[in-house]
Amino acid sequence: MNGRPGILFLGNGINRLFNDDPWDKMIRDQLALSGHRYTWEQIRNIPPTMQIVLATNDQVDARLKQIAKELEQQRIQDERAAFLRRLAGMDVDCVMTANYSLEIEKAFGLKESCASYRRRLNRTIEANGLRDDFRLYQYYPLERADGRTMPLWHVHGDIAKPRSMIMGHYYYARHLREIQDRVGVMMRVVRGCERAGSTFHPQSWVDAFLISDVFMLGFGLYLCESDLWWLLCCKKRNFPDTKVFFYGEATNDVRLLLEAYGGETQDEISRIGEDGYMRFYERAIADIERKLEH
Repeated sequence: MNGRPGILFLGNGINRLFNDDPWDKMIRDQLALSGHRYTWEQIRNIPPTMQIVLATNDQVDARLKQIAKELEQQRIQDERAAFLRRLAGMDVDCVMTANYSLEIEKAFGLKESCASYRRRLNRTIEANGLRDDFRLYQYYPLERADGRTMPLWHVHGDIAKPRSMIMGHYYYARHLREIQDRVGVMMRVVRGCERAGSTFHPQSWVDAFLISDVFMLGFGLYLCESDLWWLLCCKKRNFPDTKVFFYGEATNDVRLLLEAYGGETQDEISRIGEDGYMRFYERAIADIERKLEH
């Protein structure tokens, strides 16, 4: 698309499409473990990454390993695996997901154990200290049918490294601090490349997000996800020619803020009619492929 890289950004909507979302069950289990201080009905409309704060009585740190283990038990049916391979087979430069679970990796035939995923992990930079808690510089390589190897970035961490999972305000704030530090470094490198007439090569998912056209599909983009909203604002300020396309039923608040930051909600395509969610995804895929060709 105008020579810019393209990113497919996936959320949990794909799991819900196939009625195979482990999140709700995990939250209910955590509520029970916490003695039912809150009920599912009380917290069900709170953004999922904040539900966990209440479900654990704000003991997210102590429960991360248990949560990861429960999400690891998820199995992926053939139909969903084929759909995920189809999505990742589009002509994009990388895939990003906000999901902690590893259904995309499983769809590409990687072994279903966290230990095997850790061995497959690639690093662009050998990080140390706090940065190593997150996945800013770490991705899983996907071997596509066309022979290309494509990065898969878990922007909010994943179950193979429980402490990398971003849940609750405390972790979002820490994550945002690391993102801001990375953007400062990145922009100095970008300006240096511009002066030298050389090409900038992304070293983190943050870099790729900022310089690319982003296609968000099946992702809620909740207002509490301060790290991503800050990046959208930063993207508009520093790379105003890049695009963000949002495919999904956006709330009015999300629509207005996304437009303020230069994003575009694809409302006509995203309207869910009697033909259901699968037809929405088919329309979205066709539109993304069309945009990637131009």
